[in-house]
Formats: sequence, C-alpha cells, structure tokens
Amino acid sequence: MGTAELIEKIHADARLKVTAIQEEKKRALAEIEQQTQKIIETLKKENAERLEQRIRAMNDRARSQAQLEGRKIVLEAKWQMIDLVCTEAKKVILSSPDYPKIIEKLVKKYASPQASIHLSPDDTKRWGKVAGITPGEPVPITGGVIIRVAAAGHAAGKEELDLSLDTILNQVREEFCTELAAILFASQEKDNRSEGQE
Repeated sequence: MGTAELIEKIHADARLKVTAIQEEKKRALAEIEQQTQKIIETLKKENAERLEQRIRAMNDRARSQAQLEGRKIVLEAKWQMIDLVCTEAKKVILSSPDYPKIIEKLVKKYASPQASIHLSPDDTKRWGKVAGITPGEPVPITGGVIIRVAAAGHAAGKEELDLSLDTILNQVREEFCTELAAILFASQEKDNRSEGQE
C-alpha cells in the first residue's frame, strides 16, 4: 500500500468517524430536547394545577367573605326592623287613651307615699298629679315613670326604679327578640330555603 492509498484510507476512516460523531450528536441532542420538552410539559401542568388551586382558594375565600358580609347586612336590617317595631310600639303606647291609666297603675303599685315620681317633660306638663302624687322634676325620658325613694345607707342617698318606656321596651325587645324575629322574618326564611334548593 502506497502513501497516497494510506492517506486516502486515513481520510476515509476520519470521515466515517466524523459522520458517526455527528449522528451520535444529533441523537443525543434529540434525546435532550425530548427530555427537556417532557420537563417543560410537566412544569406547565404542575404550574397550571397550582394556579387553579390558588384561584379556587381565592374564589372560596371571596365567596365566604361575601356570604359573611351578606349575613351581616341582613342581620343589621333585621335589627333595624325590630327597632322600628319597638319605635312604632312606643308611639302607639304614648298615643293610647289608656296610657295615663298605665302610668297611674305603675305609680300605685311601686311608689310609696314618700317616693318622688318623675315623668317625661311632656307628661309632667299634662298631669298635675298621678295617683295623688305630684310629679317631681321632669327627667329625660320619652314616657313611663322613674320612682325615687330615699334609702338609708345607699351611696347616692336614693334608690331608683326605672319604669321608663325605653327601659321596658328594651327589656321586652331582649326577651322577645327571637319570637319577634321569627314573626317578622318567617316568610323571608322560607324564601331563602326555597332559593337554596333550586
């Protein structure tokens, strides 16, 4: 074998090796690209799932907050309605022809002859005496009566019985607010239940 043939054989072997290396390089690059694509798809899927979970959690929180706010608004409206009923009841009592008799019964039942009775400014102007007792200084109440009795050993020197209309209505409101709410809002609760079933 001559020099020229030897050189040609070395070149041919080198070209085969270069071709084999290039093929190996292409195959390795294709495999790396395929693995990279799988990793990218996995990351996209995981990110999409995490994003969806976060969005779901945010929606759940927003829904819960909205429901809570809605309940607070409804509860506030219900209390306003109960307060309105109490205000209307006060007006009805004050304008009732039986109102003076009610005050007189309270004074006869709870006031001793030594007690001082105190009425609202309007009631004090209207009546010279209640149950034979001349009212003392008017007090800032809308109706009813405050009865004061001198008490030995009492720090202020007097015991006070608050039978004012506001105090009585507040006690009634507290005692009967569940019943009052049931009466006022029974139809609304039925509507809410039927909406929830749809």
